[in-house]
Amino acid sequence: MEISKEINDKKIIAALILLQLAVTLPFITSYPIDLDEPFSIFYAQQDISEFVPFLEQGNNPPFHFVLLHYWIKLFGVSSFSVRSLSLFFSVLSIPVLYQFGKKIVEQNFTILLAGFFIFSSYLHFHAIEARGYSMLVFFVLLAINDLYNLIFLNQKIFYRLAVWNALLLYAHYLGAFIFVGELILFAFFYKQVTSIKLKYFVFALLITLSLYSPKLIQFFNRIKNFQNKGTWVQKPHWSELYGNILKFFNFTPTFIITFSLLLIGFFIFRKSAIQNIKNKVLKPKYLFVFVVFGMYYFGMYIISLVIQPVFLDRYLLFTIPFLYLSLIIVLKLIIGEKVKNYYLAIFLIPMIISCYYIPNTNRDGDEIAKYAKSKSTQKTLITICPPFYDLTFIYHFDLEIFKDYKNYEQLKLENNIQSIYSFEDIKINTDIENILFVDAHSDFLFLGNNIKSELDKNYTFIDKKEFKGDYSVYEYKIND
Repeated sequence: MEISKEINDKKIIAALILLQLAVTLPFITSYPIDLDEPFSIFYAQQDISEFVPFLEQGNNPPFHFVLLHYWIKLFGVSSFSVRSLSLFFSVLSIPVLYQFGKKIVEQNFTILLAGFFIFSSYLHFHAIEARGYSMLVFFVLLAINDLYNLIFLNQKIFYRLAVWNALLLYAHYLGAFIFVGELILFAFFYKQVTSIKLKYFVFALLITLSLYSPKLIQFFNRIKNFQNKGTWVQKPHWSELYGNILKFFNFTPTFIITFSLLLIGFFIFRKSAIQNIKNKVLKPKYLFVFVVFGMYYFGMYIISLVIQPVFLDRYLLFTIPFLYLSLIIVLKLIIGEKVKNYYLAIFLIPMIISCYYIPNTNRDGDEIAKYAKSKSTQKTLITICPPFYDLTFIYHFDLEIFKDYKNYEQLKLENNIQSIYSFEDIKINTDIENILFVDAHSDFLFLGNNIKSELDKNYTFIDKKEFKGDYSVYEYKIND
């Protein structure tokens, strides 16, 4: 029987992976490279010895960049190529989530859990975005799964747990928060801890710190800088506590429908539901999941109020699988284990319908570049503000310039492209006849900048075209 069960599990996991690919691959190039993606791509294509020192000055640990570097070497910098690395980690998350879920609930509930994961708009978006958050979710699932194995199943997997934690620390500074959370979890379930488990856990901690030791000094420097300078993230309003939950169920109506289905189930099975909730809700394995979600989700909110703001939807991405599993535990307690599968499927339908398969980033970087190219001649000066938007613009304007990172700034100058903070930064050669100003919502980032007003004062306005995200391209003629 065990062999047939394993084969069955493998078939289910394979089917879930195929479903994940079916809902991601058709949309992986459906929206332009934009937002933070060009930054990741531009630096990851460089030699490792060049981008690692640069990253050490900011808030981007190197692991995802190193992986993306080799991925680019193999597959190039097309949108499909660079985004497929994130999809790779999202696909790998499916079997880990499935195996973890089966330790908590029955197989049919675990399939529902995987369905929520696949049709979550937020997880879907990060599965096809060239950033490291999909990888972070994968390593968190691995670490929490093996922590559960260590606490409840007596598995001697401390070395695996150590590796996942080290990779988490190298992948994102949130890894430190997750690592500390594991210490709290281990202490919280002290009743399950034997002396041998404690020894294995200490071994895991020591191995983790040993593996991460080359970066410890830099980590503490970043923490100090974080405390002194803070982050760009705003202090959260209390409404974001439930606002993010609504987001993670794709949108408010989906949450309302899901909650209503739970209430209907409770009404139908109220006698057994009350009994199950009373007797089983605090079972250690259920409590483990509730604590994992609550500790990390509400912990980040508390840190945001007391220390520094970090309560941001994408930083909370790794909590989503545990949110869904918490819901499914409650669902199981309400309707019981022997519920018909079609009733479980009803819970997934709102997620399937409400998932944003084509992510709406509210950005038109490709269209902006296309328009600017149609308006440009050899005597056109293109100015871009904010300056860091140049990576997005150049990626779509001329990919060869983007890829030639060693000569990037020189090629920009040769092609009459300037990244500017203010009007005074503009340098106009004698042969320039017109100016295109790519305004990437510059007033929001540089309040009161004088670029548009000075262009209006000094040159003849010709045209303006607006794009998503309050972006615009202005055309001016140089006065004779």
